[in-house]
Amino acid sequence: EAAALEFSHAATGEQKRLLTLVPELASRLNTTGEDHITKHIASEKLFGDAETAELLGLVNYPGVNMTSILPPSVTSGMNPISAMQAIEVQSRLPDYVNLRLDKLSMRHSLETRTPFLDYRLAEFSASLPVNLKVNLKTGQEKYICRESFRRCGILPDGVSVRPKKPFTIPVADWFSKMDSLPDFITEIILGGEVERQGILNGETVRKLALEVTGAGVGPETMVSAGDQIFSIVVFSLWYREFMEGSV
Repeated sequence: EAAALEFSHAATGEQKRLLTLVPELASRLNTTGEDHITKHIASEKLFGDAETAELLGLVNYPGVNMTSILPPSVTSGMNPISAMQAIEVQSRLPDYVNLRLDKLSMRHSLETRTPFLDYRLAEFSASLPVNLKVNLKTGQEKYICRESFRRCGILPDGVSVRPKKPFTIPVADWFSKMDSLPDFITEIILGGEVERQGILNGETVRKLALEVTGAGVGPETMVSAGDQIFSIVVFSLWYREFMEGSV
């Protein structure tokens, strides 16, 4: 979103560089009628409104106004990076990242609470101008932190500028190989389990399953067909155990 904002007033050469640096920028530029906050939320959703309507078998689906639940500190006039950071800090960070980190680390008796969550450091970081948070000329995030470590010799150059490499689960690769999946999963995806439960449209689920491919899916992919199918499998198992009382 920050690249899209800069693209609008950049010279031709700079626009080409941004398109190369941020591959998903082209599709963002083709999306009209939405501000950067709405676009960011849409990019994080597992299913769009049209996909949700088809999955639930609904003709008239009103959709969900996700911006209505945004914290008051997030406004449409904010810089895209500042707005996204505010959304992340007040939603994904406590409800997903830290929750998952705590569960997995404590399961193995590890203490992984990060010093970067110290409230004084967090407040200071939030007050910094955007150009110190992200260097759009190089696409480098955590810019002031990396540059400080580099200049002070705390980290070697090769480490301080190394791109972020998130730990992602290869769900797209898993679900692109249906023959190797356990029977209970294929029964949900391709069998009659979805119809039996009566919540989701079985034909839509099967069609989506055929679209799963591991090609082009990587750490930067927001949502793949594999992620969508995985969520359907998890929902079906949850429904069976907690709504029907069976395993």
